[in-house]
Amino acid sequence: MTDPKRLEGIFLLLCQHDKAQANDMTTNPETEIESWWKEHSRAIHADKGAKKRYKKDRKQCLLLSPPMAQGTVEQFHYYLWERWRMHMLAPHYRTVDPILKRFRFTNVRREWDRTTLWMRQNLVPPPPPPVVVPPRGSGERGREGLCLLIYNATWFRLFGTIEFGAALGWQSIAVDEESIRAAYRICEKPFTAAYIVPPMYNEGRKVDGVIKVLHQLWKEAPTIVAVAQKTKSLQAVFEAFEPIKYIGGFLSYEIVSDLRYTELLADATDAFTWAHAGPGAQRGLNRLSNGTRRLTGGKQLKQPEMNAEMQTLLPLVQGVIGPEAEMRDVEHCLCEYDKWARAFFGEGLPKQMYRPYVNVDE
Repeated sequence: MTDPKRLEGIFLLLCQHDKAQANDMTTNPETEIESWWKEHSRAIHADKGAKKRYKKDRKQCLLLSPPMAQGTVEQFHYYLWERWRMHMLAPHYRTVDPILKRFRFTNVRREWDRTTLWMRQNLVPPPPPPVVVPPRGSGERGREGLCLLIYNATWFRLFGTIEFGAALGWQSIAVDEESIRAAYRICEKPFTAAYIVPPMYNEGRKVDGVIKVLHQLWKEAPTIVAVAQKTKSLQAVFEAFEPIKYIGGFLSYEIVSDLRYTELLADATDAFTWAHAGPGAQRGLNRLSNGTRRLTGGKQLKQPEMNAEMQTLLPLVQGVIGPEAEMRDVEHCLCEYDKWARAFFGEGLPKQMYRPYVNVDE
């Protein structure tokens, strides 16, 4: 009888390139692992109860075992479906994928992740302002409110944790240094571990550099608002962040993705046609081309070309998530697929571990 825990151990040894120890456990570890996945797939198809439970999959043939070869859209499709099932069918569905079961991966939709959901509920859009009589000559009051929307989205992503967001809260005054430092002092984990926020302006403490960046952001905020109102374009607003030092392409795209669900960019015209491919998405696209491209240097694929390729994947992603999936979701899924594929092909393991059904703020 197949022992799933034993096979999971063999699989993780292969991921860590410890093939010698894996061979001590079985004569042909790769074949045994592949057979295990196929056996699981057949068992699910034969289980009438399972078919009924998985009716939500909106799919005739369930993808429950990943294709073994690199560079296949089918493998990307497998990752999407398995991670989608883990989110949508919990707690009735338990994945047997050793990588997804052991390590932490974000949801197939960025909007479903805990930190983003908390931000939507508590910061962006902001709570309604108190009813007051506006002073005379306050024609810019609406624009200032939109500038504050940008400011709050930016400081939250620069820190990136629910703990710091709850400590600081919605800011109606831009760059209140005293409040920022006070929130920083009381937080055990003020900065996220999901991405790197580098030291800025050669400041000794990261928080001091972030404050300087926020001052620069506030100066550029009216320009960003004007661009958003004129173009209704995610790409144009993304490019409007370029003059702000230390907010590179990755963070700019995170902030623009947050603004997409506010009054500033709710009617963006390019949500289904444009996305900015970050490093992870670039590696994901490279895998789907069998690793034949250079990711740096003169032959690196340019953003317009990567955008065109991501557009071809949009129908596939919508087939899993639903018609509401946008280009942002394609980019996001490619990044997480690359992380999964690194473990699958023994190129390195993710750092963060998966904790199922835990409602603890991070």
